[in-house]
Amino acid sequence: MLPAAVARYLRGEESVETAARAFVTFFDDFVNRRIPKDVVPYTFSEEHASKLHALYEAAERHGIERGAQAYLSGVGDSAFDRVVRLLADDVRATHGEQHVAVVWSEAANALELEIDDEYRPQRCVDNVQQYFQDTFVDTTWPACPLHPNHPLEYETGTWRCPRDRAIIAPLGELGGIAR
Repeated sequence: MLPAAVARYLRGEESVETAARAFVTFFDDFVNRRIPKDVVPYTFSEEHASKLHALYEAAERHGIERGAQAYLSGVGDSAFDRVVRLLADDVRATHGEQHVAVVWSEAANALELEIDDEYRPQRCVDNVQQYFQDTFVDTTWPACPLHPNHPLEYETGTWRCPRDRAIIAPLGELGGIAR
């Protein structure tokens, strides 16, 4: 079973963006144990592989955009929000504006977790790093300028080299490091 919009997309009758929105809603319903609406049976074939890949990428973009909007709609001036802004500055400086929405989306995810507020910034930073590594945007983000074969670690407002524990830059100032 899959959303009817996805079936229409696979038949060439619907845009990938419309199908992606329907798929994200379907997945949310499934995860939250709600009965998904507007689903149909569908048999996949090998010719669907490239379309399913495009659907996955569009759904991921949609999920990131939705998470970013959720975070930005309630952003304030808490300690967590200040860390998120600095992290966004580092992402912007190293990979450009097109990747900043990942920061906002991971911030929204961190706010949903049932953890102590003191651990939220670390979780958000770790999740952004993991996203860049898992999606091959940059498998060593942010790369250590002393040993470029490994990423820096975030610790208490600073980026540190995990090998020799040297402080490389304060959070939000990666743009000032020679790459």
